[in-house]
Amino acid sequence: MIQSTAKLRWLTCLFALCLLVACVPDKSSNQTGEVGVKRHFDLKGYFDGEVQRLGRKGRAKKNVVVDGREETKQIDSVDFQRELGMFSVSDINRPAWSDKYVADSIFDEQKQLVHLEITSLDKSLKTQSIAVDFQQGAISKVQIHNNTTNSIASSNQVLTYEPSSGYSIESNQKVTFSDAQDFRIHVMFLK
Repeated sequence: MIQSTAKLRWLTCLFALCLLVACVPDKSSNQTGEVGVKRHFDLKGYFDGEVQRLGRKGRAKKNVVVDGREETKQIDSVDFQRELGMFSVSDINRPAWSDKYVADSIFDEQKQLVHLEITSLDKSLKTQSIAVDFQQGAISKVQIHNNTTNSIASSNQVLTYEPSSGYSIESNQKVTFSDAQDFRIHVMFLK
């Protein structure tokens, strides 16, 4: 039990470090916050809505793999506000970035949106792409590619969210003077 607790603390520290690296502001970011109309898909608004839909505390099965070591646990009280926060911080609706991203969309024969892809024109921005899939007018999947590089660390992340089943976070992180670390978190919603 003590060894499992130590592993969980270690994984929590690693996850916190990844969040810290992911939250490092870009040099080009506008610190005035969001003002006016959203130019691109509103990630923050969408995930705020998902937190409300899922409930502040919910049940989930969480699988964590760090450098090949795996641990699976059922969690009876998931704080979705905190868990989905990693998706929300990838929101690209800042006035300074209005011309830094391009959007492309695919429609089906009935002229319903089935896929939206937003791609960064600037490789220095953290969020490099956001892909949103739709089925019958509802969001079926959100996938975000983040890339962060600074003098201390570099991190590549793929965040995938499927509202009907759960989410995953895959990350490769390299910290100066340390080995690269890979981790994968997969969370499946439980009823």
